[in-house]
This record gives sequence, C-alpha cells and structure tokens, in this order.
Amino acid sequence: MKTVFLLLAFFSGIHSFAQKYDTAFYSVVNLGKITGEDKSWKTSPTEYHYYFYYNDRGRGSVINATVNTDLTGKIQKVSSSGLDYYKAPFTSSFQKINDSLISQYNQDRTAWPDTGQYILYGSVPSAIEIFINTLLAAPRHRALTLSGDSASIKDPLAFNLTVNNKKIKLFLCDINYGPGSSPSFTWLDEKYHFFGNVGGWTAIIKKGYENLVDTLYALQETQAIPYYQSIYKQLTDTLPARLAIQHVTLFDAPNAKNTTNTTVLIVNGIVTAVGNADHLKIPTGFTVIDGKGKTLLPGLWDTHAHYNKDDGIDYLSGGITHVRDMGNMPYIKQLQQNIRRHDLIGPDISYLSGFIDKDDEYHGPVGKLVNTKAEAVAAVNYFGKANYDQVKIYSSIDTGWVKAMCTAAHKLHMRVAGHIPWHFTAAKAVLAGYDEITHLNMVMFNFFPDTVDTRQNRIKPIGQSAYTIDLNSPAVKAFITLLKEKKTVVEPTMNLYNEMFNSFPGDTIAVYKPVISWMPMASRKNLKVSSFIDDSTKIPAYKMSYKRMVEMLKLLYDNGVPLLAGTDGGNQLALQNELQLFVGAGIPANEVLKIATYNPAKILNLDSKYGSIQQNRVADLILVDGNPIEKISDIRKVFMVITNHNLYYPKKLYHYSEWSYYY
Repeated sequence: MKTVFLLLAFFSGIHSFAQKYDTAFYSVVNLGKITGEDKSWKTSPTEYHYYFYYNDRGRGSVINATVNTDLTGKIQKVSSSGLDYYKAPFTSSFQKINDSLISQYNQDRTAWPDTGQYILYGSVPSAIEIFINTLLAAPRHRALTLSGDSASIKDPLAFNLTVNNKKIKLFLCDINYGPGSSPSFTWLDEKYHFFGNVGGWTAIIKKGYENLVDTLYALQETQAIPYYQSIYKQLTDTLPARLAIQHVTLFDAPNAKNTTNTTVLIVNGIVTAVGNADHLKIPTGFTVIDGKGKTLLPGLWDTHAHYNKDDGIDYLSGGITHVRDMGNMPYIKQLQQNIRRHDLIGPDISYLSGFIDKDDEYHGPVGKLVNTKAEAVAAVNYFGKANYDQVKIYSSIDTGWVKAMCTAAHKLHMRVAGHIPWHFTAAKAVLAGYDEITHLNMVMFNFFPDTVDTRQNRIKPIGQSAYTIDLNSPAVKAFITLLKEKKTVVEPTMNLYNEMFNSFPGDTIAVYKPVISWMPMASRKNLKVSSFIDDSTKIPAYKMSYKRMVEMLKLLYDNGVPLLAGTDGGNQLALQNELQLFVGAGIPANEVLKIATYNPAKILNLDSKYGSIQQNRVADLILVDGNPIEKISDIRKVFMVITNHNLYYPKKLYHYSEWSYYY
C-alpha cells in the first residue's frame, strides 16, 4: 500500500549552519544525460535559497524557493514560485502565524494548529538535507511531521569510495516516513551536506560526480535486500496444500458470465477440479472456504505498468496478480525473477516492453535512445535477444523508421505498441505495423493535423479541442474500420484523462473518493485535485473533450476493437477506477471484467496459462465479496488473492500501512 503524502511539499528541521555561504550545484541525470540542475545557497544563517529545474519530455518543474528559519533551525516561512510539472505557473507559501500553520498553493489555502510538528520542504531535492539533520538531532532520530506521521532515520552508513583517483567518504541515510514506508535513501557527504538522491530512473547528484550514479544505486539496492525479504515473509500467508472454495459464484472470463454454486479444488497451487457444488464432493483433508456471497475471478491485470519494487503490496491488495511493464530500466528483469522465486512480494511481471525513442530533447526517460533507422532496428533486435515480449515506440521516433521497426519486431515474434510519433497519425502507424495504440489521446490525435508536435504537447490540445471531433464522420468510421480489419488493440488509460480533463481544483481526487473511510486520518487531510490546467476559461472545453473521449471508448467497444485496461504506472485504486469508468462509458460490467482478466492473457498469447480458472491450471485467482457484474464497485472488496503459489489477504496488506478495509 502506498502511503499518501500529499503534504510532502513542506519540510522543516534543524539546519547545520555553515560559516561560508557557498553555492552547491547538483545535476539531474537520466539515462546518463544531464537533464536539469539543483542549486542551493544561503544569504544568512536563517535564510536558504533554492533553484531547481529538470526536463522530462518537455515537461518538468522550474522552482525558485526561499526558506526562512528561526535560530534553532525551525522553519518559519517558505515561499516558492515557478512552473509545475505540466508547465502551469504556480505560487506556494508556508508561514507560521501565532498558533497556526498556514500553507497556500495558488488559491488553495490550508491551516493546521501548531502543535510542534516539524514542517518539511521537499519540492527541491537538495532541501532534504534540512530534514535529515532534524531527524539526526531529534531524540531517537524521530520527529512528528505535519502529515501526522512519525518520520525516523537510521544511523547513516559510511562508505569510502574512490572517484577519479580521489578518495571520498559518503553516508547513506534511510528515512522512514511512517507506516508502510519502504526504504527512502539519500546520500550525504562527509560534512553531512546533501550529496545525492539516486532513483531507478532519475538521479540528483553533486555536480562533477555524475559517473557515480550506478555505483550508488547498486549500494542502495544491496542495503534494501533485507527489508524486502522481511516484508515478503511478514505479509505472505501459506497456501494450504489442499484448499476448497465452495458455493462460490465463478466468473467464466472467456465467456464473460457467472456460474453460480461452484466448488473449486486446489492442490499444491494447481486447480484440480471445478464443478457444481451439489455434485463435486470435497475430499477429506481440505481447508474449506465458504464462498457464499462471493465471486471467484481470475487475477486482474494492469496492462500499463512502469513497475517499481515498492508497488507489490499495493497491487496485490487490489487483486492485481499480473502487470505488463511498458518501459523500464534493465533491472526490471531482475525484479521479474525475484518475484517468481519468492524473494520479493508482488504480482507476476508477465510481459516486458522494450522502450525505444529518438535521442532528442523530448526523449522518453527509459530504454534505448537511437539516432538513425539502423540504430532503431538494432534496438528492436537487442530487446528481442534479451527476451522482451514487445517493443514500445515512443513519441520522438522518426516516422520513416516505424515500418522497419515493426517488421523487425514481427520477425522476432514481438508485438509493437506505443505512442504515435510526432508528424504521424494513428492510421499510418497501424498500416506500418502497430499491433496496439497506447492511450486514447493518441487515437483522438488521428483526427488532428499531423503538424501538432505531440512530443511535448500531447495532452492539452486534446483537452482543449477533442470535443470538436465528429464521431459520425467518414474519417472516424474509416479509422475504426481499419482498426477492426487489422485487429489493432487500444489501451485507453481513461483514468489519466478523467483526472486531467474532468477534475479541477477543489474536487477530491477521484481514485480516493470510494475509499476515504479506509484511509488513516492524517492521509485524509488534503485530497484535493491540483489541476495542470492554467487557464480556467478552458475548463468547459476540457469537460466536453473528456465526454467525447468516453464516447469514443464506447464506439471502439461497440465495433469490436479489442481493449485493455491499464493505469500508466498507477496503482490498484487507479485500475479499479479505470474499470468503473469503462462501465460508466456504457460497456457492460461482465465485459469490463473480461477486459481486465481474459483479454490481456488472450491478446498477449498467455491464455494457455492465465485468464481463466480451469482444471490443471496454476491457481491465479481472487475472491471478491459481492458480485462485480451486478455492481462493479465490488471489485474493490477483494477478500483473498492466490498467485505464484502464495496466499494473500488484502486486509492484512492494508493494515500494514495502517489503512482499514471494507470489513
């Protein structure tokens, strides 16, 4: 379960006051390239300044910030301004006034009583140094934060390294932000100043030490192994050698229908019998679960993950037993194996996508970057030899390379999915060999001029203008006919567009609305939407465009275009909301459940192993309280999960993060 940290923008602590106010420079590094800068300096013992920017495919924040403290180092005031991730202007502030703590983000103002909490400022990576020194100076290395959680830090671990023939000493700090928090690493130099924050995709590291990123990441991973092994043991239950689930409603996923009063027998993790409960007798020695009032389904899929090892608890608690990774760093193959050999808790990473993009200023954040058609084809071959299942083509790829890439992939029996490259159309991509279109906005762009630069501007044009598309037009009809003829799959990721085009400042974030009562009180304090829309006069257009996208989704379904359900690196709440949005679009709930269980297995050629509950199959299933065919929201009430010869109870997984559950 991912703990909600919506108040992480404001950090506080006791600063280590240096006598010299030198400026510290840090590089933002992705795929070995410098993509931004973090700069910090002081103008007095109590005034700190930060400047931070980074480029992520034309997106990315630009922040100027000033932090003022009292002489003990406790923050009294924060002011920042700049551009948010989607380049919308923002102003943000925090101030202690009398006995209140006041924060404001644009026009959204929030107040808390001042009960001595430590205020954290984390919008700029290097500012974490302040909070680390706070925790190290605090009793038992622990402090209560504004979010209501008790953050803590372990004693830093010292490492002596040699870089460019120079010996340096660094300290690795592991911060725990509360219940359910996984290791959160930061590197300090020998004077306990910020040195780096090294993530799987992106790193922020002291300027001049960029070549140290891989070394630091490897050291972090080694330190994290005991934690992940202990979590696996703590949260995984033993699957009984003989298990019977009786009188249950069985969802027949290939046929999208329920079969009532069913008994399923499982022996050593294998389904050995499925039949009517009045006729299939349960032998002695079986552990019996009464399935009355419950529905047994194949495990759910998230077909658009960018998987991280911290996602496992979250996914399993929502009944997601399979993910398709749509682009990642090479370590994804190690995570896949760790899960399968029971060293890491998580769903099966059942399908791997090799991510390929052109090496320009808007390139994607992972995978292979290429500069020529020959390099693009070589990248396809590389992923084929590395046993990836498909390639994902991204937005900057030259349109003249697409057909050759598709041909190379198909020769290796790999699928091709992805964004539609700029100056291309979805129809041209399908004709060039795409097996699947990723994201519904890429479908909608088919009816825009191909002069739109969709590398950096692939969201707002759809929000502002998609409502003008006539779904009864000859162009739309011709395109859908093409999709049907080519059996092209569409993965719409509707939850993304619902959040961006149909949710606005003041609204509650949609995925949390159904589960607010399950959340810890501290996590409920601020669940408001922070919209990327920078012009409120366009809100009506965004709403109408989202409605048109919903209508397009239903049109695709009505015409037999194969659909998948994915979140784009979301979580179980996002997938559950995705399924509810499908039903809201007019797709029958039984068909939506088929889309989430059987369709991925069938489309990805894994239906001989997954996607249905049958005799002699490995047990990969979820037991849901209620009947999600009658009420799709019941999909949130997962009582039990069996996958990879393991048994999980979501209530136990939720409890780990101090969430409650439906029972």
